[in-house]
Amino acid sequence: MKPHPGAIYPIAIVVAELRDTLSSLGLNPNIIQLGVDTIESPITLELLQHPAVRVVDYTGGPNFGAIVEQESAEGGKTVFTEKAGVNCVILDSTDDLDKSLENLAFSLTLYSGQMCTAPQNIFIAQDGMLVNGERVTVEQIAAKLSEKIDALVFHEKAGGSTLGAIQNPATAVRIQEVRDLNLQVIRDSTAIAQPGFDEARTFSPIVLGTDARRADIYTKEWFGPISFLITTESFDASLAEVVRSIHDQGALSVLVYSTSDALMQKAEDAVVMAGAPIAFNFNSFVWVNQSAAFSDFHGAGCNPAGNATFADWSFVTNRYNVIGVRKQA
Repeated sequence: MKPHPGAIYPIAIVVAELRDTLSSLGLNPNIIQLGVDTIESPITLELLQHPAVRVVDYTGGPNFGAIVEQESAEGGKTVFTEKAGVNCVILDSTDDLDKSLENLAFSLTLYSGQMCTAPQNIFIAQDGMLVNGERVTVEQIAAKLSEKIDALVFHEKAGGSTLGAIQNPATAVRIQEVRDLNLQVIRDSTAIAQPGFDEARTFSPIVLGTDARRADIYTKEWFGPISFLITTESFDASLAEVVRSIHDQGALSVLVYSTSDALMQKAEDAVVMAGAPIAFNFNSFVWVNQSAAFSDFHGAGCNPAGNATFADWSFVTNRYNVIGVRKQA
């Protein structure tokens, strides 16, 4: 296992536990080893190009992920990648606005938006959202989403542990960069105290408002606690934006809130055809960020965010070959 230089210790703990388990079963613990490097002296490509390495599993950013895929292809290696994309949400209608936005607020806040499945682009039609038969304006939705994020972030017990800390200083710089774009700031990011961790680097979610004319901004990944509430002409226009984003940037999650069976089916058909997983109307203790290991399919394997699905048959069987041996009777 080759961890990022900034995350060696937690992976070392995992590797140590795995080695202990192998030893307890009478197996060679060196089946699994830890590859350690530094940012100044990386060894990933050296390991990747080693002739003994035949199967590669990669999770990380899309830029280096593309290099891993290219090097693996040139070396005739099997590679499974989970990179990153631009994850989207469509707000159309709901029977319970509070629960829906509480769920979305949690997804935006969890681990400071640093999960590969965290939502970034939230699309809503210009006439707002239908809630129990009544129209709620975009402005009202924006205010309530901000309110729900505040309620979680500033919760004495749940806020800090849900938010966690920012792993990379570059994410803090990115938050300031998005502030400087002169978009409407629906909710600004602030530092949040982490009791017992006085030096923790923390930032709460920033949410910005814009419309489809600023696709140059929101169609790229803004890693971290950064999201956009994007106004479009209609549900169909929102769906078209999501599909385009999946094709161009990839996605590991799409979430749709709608009470219309027809619109849900339209969204399912379009998003699945584009090659991304989709979820509907999460409003309880299930969040779009999280996938259960043995019941959900994480990723899709057919969009730019990655070439694997955890865990379908191909994720397992493509690691092996069947070799025939024949002898004259």
